[in-house]
Amino acid sequence: MSTLVKQLALRSIAAGVQLPDASLGRFQELAYLKRLLEDLHVNCVIDVGANRGQFASEVRGIGFTSQIFSFEPIASEFAQLQAGFAGDAKWKGFQMALGDADGETELNVIPGLTVMSSILEPKSRWPGVHAETVQVRRLDGLWPQLEEDHERHSGDGLHAGDPRGPREEGAFVRGDRDRRVRVLR
Repeated sequence: MSTLVKQLALRSIAAGVQLPDASLGRFQELAYLKRLLEDLHVNCVIDVGANRGQFASEVRGIGFTSQIFSFEPIASEFAQLQAGFAGDAKWKGFQMALGDADGETELNVIPGLTVMSSILEPKSRWPGVHAETVQVRRLDGLWPQLEEDHERHSGDGLHAGDPRGPREEGAFVRGDRDRRVRVLR
């Protein structure tokens, strides 16, 4: 197989095909992620701050067929995320943030760049930034529901991880008192 890939690469170079460096880097990241998921026998991915489901879609695209739980607190983004998992029985979404205490918080939402939204106050003025009150739950309080959903679809126990590592992992990890999630770096 590597000979075939090499021949394809050589012919592409000879034909003048140019790929952006970023595309090649992302290709390598996804190839490594696939290998990591397989080597660690991950049977569930927890996608924290899922936005519109880009990461979960990539995980599906590289062949991961087990359970995915996506968490996205921003209403507009969650609506788009729902469309992504609508036809996938093993992908479930929750409109909430994960943290170290159950409750609500204000999230500063940056229009057009929602992946940069945060509970932290922006250091500079962003046009159109608005606060959205979002639900926050501790992960350990959700385990019974997640385990039930996972067992219903797979028949085996839940061993979850977010292979990316959450962006603001402190509160997320503190909200998993029993340390059922392994954060992979």
